[in-house]
Amino acid sequence: MKKVIVFYILLWIIPSKLLAFGPIFVISPDTIDYGFIPVGEYSSKNFMVSNIGDGNGEISFGTITGPGSNFIGWEPYMHLIVPAGSTSFVSIFCYPSAPGIIDATGTIYTNDPQLPVFYLHFIGTILPPGYELSGVITYSNNTNTPLTNLTLKLKDTNGTVVNTCTTNNSGYYHFSDVQNGYYTFEIITTKPWGGVTALDVMMYKKHIAGIAQLNGIYLASGDVNGSGMLTAVDVLLIKKRIAGIQNSFPVGDWLFNNLPVTIDSSSVTYDFSGICYGDANGSYVPPVVVGQH
Repeated sequence: MKKVIVFYILLWIIPSKLLAFGPIFVISPDTIDYGFIPVGEYSSKNFMVSNIGDGNGEISFGTITGPGSNFIGWEPYMHLIVPAGSTSFVSIFCYPSAPGIIDATGTIYTNDPQLPVFYLHFIGTILPPGYELSGVITYSNNTNTPLTNLTLKLKDTNGTVVNTCTTNNSGYYHFSDVQNGYYTFEIITTKPWGGVTALDVMMYKKHIAGIAQLNGIYLASGDVNGSGMLTAVDVLLIKKRIAGIQNSFPVGDWLFNNLPVTIDSSSVTYDFSGICYGDANGSYVPPVVVGQH
């Protein structure tokens, strides 16, 4: 009887991993943070199972216990054979069922009664179903050429990138599971700058002189120094680039006329355009094929 009491005291004082009499399995990490997962979406995280003893061991994945009622789809009775001295990676599968906080314990046990039972702690936040944000991005020319292979980064109010996508062969972009909120775009392209000629310079000059007005993205395309307005300084910079005296503008090569987007309990379709800085008449026709820059 005293031996049994001593054994249970040891179980309480010493971590169970250290009490194994057979092959010892090290589970790392002990806490797995799932982060943000949309309801009903499959997700998996990896943890390491290492057999540091002799022989083979079989690990079965048990059930989730504790307050994690929103956490379902834990794969019970899955088995893993870990050879002696080896290290393997295993995916944990998660199918969230409802919005809320995951805070549950997973039980891992072996088929050897002498081996201890291991416990893993799962934490995370399950988001409610999100909405879709999509649209088409085209060049501001007469044919509205699709702007393919653009990288779009969707940012929240903190400037954190919450999702990334790429436009397809039609200039179409799509974000799924977007939560309610206020978002901005960061757009990246490696497409070449072009379409700028002496005709564009004349159009900017006429606007400055009040002879013929430019508007919208065509007017904004002339502000190549980023001052907030079109001036003679911009015209000079454009002329220098046409002449090959300089090969860039302070603002970069591309301008997009997108504005911030608000998601408010419904999906949003938002189309917008791009243009090369200096292309006042929108004469440029950029490459269309996906992967061509």
